[in-house]
Amino acid sequence: MAGLGLNHILEIAKRGLFAQRLGIDITGHNVANATRPGYSRQRADLRSGEVLKSSQGLLGTGVLSTNGGRLRNAFIDEQVRNSYGSFEDASTQRSVLSRIETKINELTTNGIGQQLTRFFNSFQTLSQQPEDLQPRINVVNQAKRLTDTFHTTFQAYQSAQKETIDQLGIVLNQVNELGKAISQLDVEVLRLQSSGSDASDTKDQRDILIDELSKLANVKVSEDSRGSVIVSLGGTVIASRAGSLTLSTAFVTKETTFEGSDVAVPQLVIVGPPFNEDSAEDPRLRLVNVTSGQLNGYLNVYNNLLTPGLIRLNTMANVLTEKVNEIHENGAGRYNPETGSAESGLSFFNPDVINTDDLVLGNSASLIAIADEIYQDPNNVAGTEDEGLPGNNVIAKQLAALLDERMFLTVDEPTLTISEYNNLTTDEIATASFQAANLQEASESVLQQMQFQQQAVSGVSTDEEMANLINFQRAYDASAKVASTVNDMFLTILNMV
Repeated sequence: MAGLGLNHILEIAKRGLFAQRLGIDITGHNVANATRPGYSRQRADLRSGEVLKSSQGLLGTGVLSTNGGRLRNAFIDEQVRNSYGSFEDASTQRSVLSRIETKINELTTNGIGQQLTRFFNSFQTLSQQPEDLQPRINVVNQAKRLTDTFHTTFQAYQSAQKETIDQLGIVLNQVNELGKAISQLDVEVLRLQSSGSDASDTKDQRDILIDELSKLANVKVSEDSRGSVIVSLGGTVIASRAGSLTLSTAFVTKETTFEGSDVAVPQLVIVGPPFNEDSAEDPRLRLVNVTSGQLNGYLNVYNNLLTPGLIRLNTMANVLTEKVNEIHENGAGRYNPETGSAESGLSFFNPDVINTDDLVLGNSASLIAIADEIYQDPNNVAGTEDEGLPGNNVIAKQLAALLDERMFLTVDEPTLTISEYNNLTTDEIATASFQAANLQEASESVLQQMQFQQQAVSGVSTDEEMANLINFQRAYDASAKVASTVNDMFLTILNMV
């Protein structure tokens, strides 16, 4: 090929002008969006043009320029989203557990633990004065306070469960709305790119929504060569260009062994539309595996703290009723010298409220009550053996001793007293709250570090952009000088003709 001539040099200058102007345009766009949350720094993609052969040898053709798109690091983005999930999970649990501790009220003098101690101590007082009426009145009063505390604690658990389900529903609606919005933006990304337009800003909007979604649940994002993403939650695809999946809550019964007993526990779970939703007879649930985020925080509290706590509460009400009645029915009330006898064989608590078939959905703790014969006439509180002998305190002492009797079987401990068994839930909630606080602090530190790394890659540094602007400006001036020089050369040639 012969020499390429002045037109070749002019074309190089023109490409240089276009390239530097593109760089200035992108730099201006970066600076304008420097303070916008979620904005990813963009860059100009500059590369050398093809090399041509000429009689003078190999000659370059200048620079080729395109918008290089956003600067992102997929690995760092994933770590940031994982950190969001861990932090929001711990924060949610900590907040919910704090409210639950207040509702259950076990750490105050009005908790079940304190009321149990007072109730059984009242029988100890009766054993010291087995013939008197006043200690019996005290027993009835303490029993009334105890049953009232069972009722209020049961209501507190139900209130906490309802509040948790309500909050879970709110978060789940947010997940569904974000899934729809992400799907719509993904379609828009494909439309822009297929038409040759830049979709960087639309991708930023999509990533902002994905980040918000990662605060609510454990999400994974995969992006194909066309820039389209597939967002999955626990292995279930919930958003893509094909649409979004609507999630909901459901209860799934799980057969398990709880503290030595076989129970059917309803677990609160997240599900998608059934696999065979057209079948009314067997619509199999599409279970979604939630492991982090606010969703997991609420699920964990409900399934692993509130449900076991309610089981224990009903178990205590059942066992307390059975044990107290078993002894009380073998005793007699206050001796009546006029009749020479005392009421005997009476139950202390109403035995009809016992429900051992369903400790989860049962309501023994809400129904436990003093038997009418005892509540209406404290003289019938048994303190002596059924002979009704004056001065006999065997039954009162046996009832008082129930406080220290190991009557509860558990997996971790062979047997527990009723107070120790009651403390299991209190200890679990306190431990979970402590662990959630520690995890929240630790995950917040990790989150801040990952966000810093993300900003180092995708964030806009105005100092760096100003330096780039100066470089582009100088290069633009230089390219313009080349074009001007070529123009002068053309004039020189024309003047020679």
